[in-house]
Amino acid sequence: MAKRRPTPRDARKVKEILDGFATPKEFTEVRALPAPTPKRCVGRPSIYCEEVVTEICFRLGLGESLVTICDSDGLPDYATVMRWLAKRDANGDAFRDRYVRAREASADKLAGEIIELADTSTPENYNAVKNRVDARKWVAAKLKPKVYGERIQQDVNATVSLGDLVTAAIVRKPGG
Repeated sequence: MAKRRPTPRDARKVKEILDGFATPKEFTEVRALPAPTPKRCVGRPSIYCEEVVTEICFRLGLGESLVTICDSDGLPDYATVMRWLAKRDANGDAFRDRYVRAREASADKLAGEIIELADTSTPENYNAVKNRVDARKWVAAKLKPKVYGERIQQDVNATVSLGDLVTAAIVRKPGG
């Protein structure tokens, strides 16, 4: 319950109650209380907003990390975005779909950067460029594994004759 400022009427009531007792000076005089300080909201707003989601997904598609985006002014905290992604409602599902598409677009951008980096490579900066290319390849493979991931293909060719299996089973059977 918020405290209210004492008024001269309050002082008179106190004086009536304490009539007959020695009344200290503070009961007979009304002192001004300091002005109440307005409550400040701590943290960033966490209300789901389509404009904010559009900004986040756009910047993700350009290749920025979610941590960098969430550190920007006017955008929600990283934990808030993760909470939006985890929500099981219409907003959460729509945001999750847009988030996945933005991450895939980010992988495509990284693949484009790999080609640009490889084209600008010189013998002097070969190792630095190779590290940058490898880092982008790794991230692209994690973001869009069906396109940029390593394909492991296994070919298994075997022919099995039913007669051979039956003969082998009879031979193994004890007493058979």
